[in-house]
Amino acid sequence: MTVLVGFASLAVIVVLRRSMPGVPGSLVAVALGIAAVELLEPDVAIVGQIDGGLPTLGLPDIGLHDAGALAAGGIGVMLVAFAEGLGAAKNYAAREHEEIDANRELLGLGGANLAPALSSGIVVNGSLSKTAANASAGGRTQLAGLIVAALTIVTLLALTGLFEDLPEATLAAVVIAAVVELVDVPALVALYARRDPTSPSSARPPEPTGTTATSPATPTRRRPPASSCCASRAGSISPMPTPSAGRS
Repeated sequence: MTVLVGFASLAVIVVLRRSMPGVPGSLVAVALGIAAVELLEPDVAIVGQIDGGLPTLGLPDIGLHDAGALAAGGIGVMLVAFAEGLGAAKNYAAREHEEIDANRELLGLGGANLAPALSSGIVVNGSLSKTAANASAGGRTQLAGLIVAALTIVTLLALTGLFEDLPEATLAAVVIAAVVELVDVPALVALYARRDPTSPSSARPPEPTGTTATSPATPTRRRPPASSCCASRAGSISPMPTPSAGRS
């Protein structure tokens, strides 16, 4: 049943994306998934209870003796989070022919992690799947991020109970439908053809013997013997005078 729900949700998203691009297929799939769980009560895994309300602010309850133990793990998490976020940013910036400043990305990542550090939250990073979902929904500017933040606050205050019945298979279908757009199939085929020696496109014709691949073969001209040359021009060239014995 879980597989059926997942494929059905993915089919809804793909069909709506191709037939009616203006309709948010992911939102429709989520609404249908929640409605199916409430009406049909299928035997599928759902998101479950979500704690509502805004988090409380405060400093982390750690001592100085814990800083050294947390530093190694924190640096590792920071490097992985920064690499994933920077990779997603460069991927989508290349599509729009824009440049990415890695220093500004690092400063933004550090500033974004100040809020969860003071509110008992988790690490914030630029997720590739969330970026793909945002782009597939039509987000192009920073305004999309502000709208998502506002809707997240509204959901935490009033709509957490609505998403408790969301099937996990539907949630997975939303992520798969967003990330699959990042797969460049023609580039993969071209890379495979270049590295596979048995592929017809990677085979090179044999080079002719005695030539190089960069310059064509040049035929060698043979000059006629001196005797034949002189014989053919004997009638038109007068013999050279022989120096006399009295002249030096």
